[in-house]
Amino acid sequence: MRRSVTAKDIYTFAKLDMVYNQVRVIEAKQNETKYKCLGSGECCHIGLVIHMTECANIAFKLRQQYYLYWEDKGKTFADEWIDGVVEDLKKAMYDETWQPGGESKKFCAFYKGGCTIYGYRPMVCRTFGTIS
Repeated sequence: MRRSVTAKDIYTFAKLDMVYNQVRVIEAKQNETKYKCLGSGECCHIGLVIHMTECANIAFKLRQQYYLYWEDKGKTFADEWIDGVVEDLKKAMYDETWQPGGESKKFCAFYKGGCTIYGYRPMVCRTFGTIS
């Protein structure tokens, strides 16, 4: 069932962004130490469990990107891009190597040589190695 984004959803996403901004400060401080992010993608093998609000936020941002691609590169490109995202998510949903609270042998569905949703990645990704 497809649901429209409401004003309450937008408000919730804005509050989520404010929390993410606070975590960015912690990340920046950590990146000044020997424990900084190395950009290796190793954290992208973690068994993700994320809150539905973060799932909805990611879906909202992906929809925004879809329309930006449509405007910039055309509907065919945008459709192929979103179909690829959906296909990657379907594959990730049936990851036989995933263990609850553990790791996976596969990369996250959004990792393609780097995080494709870095600006709106979920809290578990933002805090990996930063907050324990």
